Amino acid sequence: MLEQLRMDLSWSSSCLEGNRHALKATEELFTRGTAGSDADTVMLLNHKTAIEYSRTLAGWKA
Repeated sequence: MLEQLRMDLSWSSSCLEGNRHALKATEELFTRGTAGSDADTVMLLNHKTAIEYSRTLAGWKA
């Protein structure tokens, strides 16, 4: 459940900033775990990292 929440939050936040990736493409990116060089991919991975960091600060366990 936490994984789905992280993906949904990352995708939604990125969409608000104009990201063009579809939710399915975001899921594939997070599953693959590989970094891309285009701005949209970098934005999604940055949001993912920020959410993971926030979760750590809050003391949430996976």
